[in-house]
Amino acid sequence: MAIRQFWYAMIFMMLAQHPIVAVASGASQNALLTKKQLALLAIAGGVTATGVAWKNHYLAPILLNILSYAPEAVLRRTPLWLVYPSLKKTPRGNKAAFASPKSPFKPEEKIPIVYRDEYNFSQGGVLNSMLSYLHPFDTQKYRTIADTIIKWLGVDKSQFFEPLPVSDEDLSKVHTPDYLNSLRSSSTISEIIDMGQLLSWVPNSFFQNNLLVPMKYAVGGTIEAARLALKYGWAINLAGGYHHAKAGKGEGGCVYADIPLALQKLWEVVSDLKVMIIDLDAHQSNGIESMLGNNSKVYIFDMFNQNVAPVELELLEEKPMYTYDIVQKKLMELESIRPLGKLPNVYAVPLSGGELSSKVYGISMPDIFYERCVNRAISAQEYMSKLHEELPKAYEDCLRYFGGRRPDLVIYNAGTDIYEDDKWGCMNVDKFGIYDRDRYVFEYVMRDKKIPILMLPAGGYFKESGRVIGTSIVNIVRNVVVPVLQQKKR
Repeated sequence: MAIRQFWYAMIFMMLAQHPIVAVASGASQNALLTKKQLALLAIAGGVTATGVAWKNHYLAPILLNILSYAPEAVLRRTPLWLVYPSLKKTPRGNKAAFASPKSPFKPEEKIPIVYRDEYNFSQGGVLNSMLSYLHPFDTQKYRTIADTIIKWLGVDKSQFFEPLPVSDEDLSKVHTPDYLNSLRSSSTISEIIDMGQLLSWVPNSFFQNNLLVPMKYAVGGTIEAARLALKYGWAINLAGGYHHAKAGKGEGGCVYADIPLALQKLWEVVSDLKVMIIDLDAHQSNGIESMLGNNSKVYIFDMFNQNVAPVELELLEEKPMYTYDIVQKKLMELESIRPLGKLPNVYAVPLSGGELSSKVYGISMPDIFYERCVNRAISAQEYMSKLHEELPKAYEDCLRYFGGRRPDLVIYNAGTDIYEDDKWGCMNVDKFGIYDRDRYVFEYVMRDKKIPILMLPAGGYFKESGRVIGTSIVNIVRNVVVPVLQQKKR
């Protein structure tokens, strides 16, 4: 068996040297492969599939890596369980995660997933093409998320909720008039999307139509999804999570503060609603912390890479925790000093996940042209271990902050920029680590604590981001949401 596996591995390695690999990895997502290239990819996949059937665990990852970089035209013809083989069986048993496209929901039944095509930037045009080339963000990311969910969850797009765009009047509830007026300047927007003054010459109408309008729809989606989460026990907005936006400033690609505004709208109806925010984006939730810090109705758990901007470490300090010892009649240190926000409602966990560099052969280059990650750190195993350790502590601290009362809603910022190939996150978590993270959060909040949860995609700056998010949502819905809903009906 060992000799046979060796020869199959050698054959596959020779096939992998074929130019098809270069074509598949470098082609545009909309490009079509030739029949010859498809045939060669099929042969390579067949060889690997044979190895998988013979329980050869060395060949499966090779197929995974090749298909991960293949154009969308190929991926849409590939069974999802083959691209993501570890998802065929769940950690809790042999239940197939993607065994059938049959929907777990009734036809025409509305699902608390919020999306509309206006989330995506307009396709085509010279300026759009240039922006896509300069910036690592996928302007069609949200359409990819929706398409993945529709295909592999077996639902129809009409079952999603479609939000209205947020009004300027509502935006003024969380943003200053001067800041909102400054968005009429292309210079301001160019700075917000981390392009410096490179795009300050671009007509402001381009930014209004291709950036601000989609974001207004996304903010409207977060507001709608927050209401749906309280009604259904869960909800997902396929855009949003703009956690860097502040009252008088936008940064890190975040123009509008959708989470603070969604909470403000909820408080207009339920004034004493308590909310816990779990922010697992690779970047610090500095905007949310600056706007909701010291708020008696909000508690924030923020685990992020402290080595990438935007980050404001002055929001953090080392504080010991104490408890009163009845026997010794004095305060005793409960645990070793841990990171805790200066703000009483912030539990911060800064991680050291590599760093950004813009140097080429020791020479500094403009960040917008040559900023990349070096010395990536924090593997999926390390990340999950830290999350399992810190989230329960944060939850207990949240109960203390709310005077023993459980939060009425959890908002989960599920940034995929912790991914190993993300340009700006500089962490080293693979896609399966992301699936495990999202599933764990939903199990902890929705199943174990029985608290409604709203999920937002937040950041993610790599080509696969949309597919990774969509796949993770399918996994969550099939293996956490549906079983919880079925349990409630019993």
